Amino acid sequence: MLTSIAVQMKREFWEQRVSFLWAPLIFILLVEALSIWIMVSPQNINFPEKIPITLDTLTVESYSTFNTVTGKETLDFNTPDALALIACVHQAVAWGVFAMMFAVAIAIYVHSTLFADRKSREILFWRSMPVSESLNVVAKLLMVCLVIPLLILVCNLLSFGLFLLAAVLLGQDFTQWWPALKMGVLSFKILGSSFVVMLLILPFICWGLFSSAFAKRSPVVISIAIPIGLWLADVLSQMYLDINVGYKDTLDSYWRFAYASFVKLWGAQGATVLDIDLASASDIKITSIAICISLLLIAATIWLRNNRYEI
Repeated sequence: MLTSIAVQMKREFWEQRVSFLWAPLIFILLVEALSIWIMVSPQNINFPEKIPITLDTLTVESYSTFNTVTGKETLDFNTPDALALIACVHQAVAWGVFAMMFAVAIAIYVHSTLFADRKSREILFWRSMPVSESLNVVAKLLMVCLVIPLLILVCNLLSFGLFLLAAVLLGQDFTQWWPALKMGVLSFKILGSSFVVMLLILPFICWGLFSSAFAKRSPVVISIAIPIGLWLADVLSQMYLDINVGYKDTLDSYWRFAYASFVKLWGAQGATVLDIDLASASDIKITSIAICISLLLIAATIWLRNNRYEI
């Protein structure tokens, strides 16, 4: 079973190599070009007193000098902690870039992966292969929830390695390498955060897969129109019929829950993935409902794949 899933995931990766391989490589080069530009052309920046995303407290005086002409702090790479600070900022910014890129890739992937093969009739070929649709759907879900966070980690580490190599080629002092290299631990902390994010958006991922398997013409229209229609119906029923279906309240509760988790994960200084307790007394109900909805959507998706071959 595991071998079959691995083969399926390998096939998925190869079929989506533009989104999962070539696009990340292009974005890595863009991030490194920006990093090199900053290093070779120190910019006048209004720095805050402290940078909250660093592992240690680095004050403005430790990595910058005051320019009396411009009245701003100027980044100075000859100071002891400058490279370490930029390495830290580099990873945070690079993760943001890769996260946004893969967010677009995920949206495209989940809405097309179970629709394109039905539209082209390739599903009839794959149905003749000794692989069940259950494994096929699970492999696609694992591609999003497991492989993509790992791809973000690989992209971050590769980008970080190229950043350090560029720093060496630009003549950075050897004594600054180790403090900067230690900042590489941020990539692994971000990996844990990425899995939390995937858990939070799991119902939406499963809904996208269901829409892809259900739609006859446009999965995106189905994915957007049905939730908006249900939300409007619930609002109008509450306003004019005094009937609360609960759909709007459920979405509001989950949004507050997800937003609070994001703020706790990314907004609190020094917060780590260990600080996010999705099984706490206050969150267990919402978490359980989200997981149950996700399982139901995956089960419905598998049923559709087994019973509807053509568009």
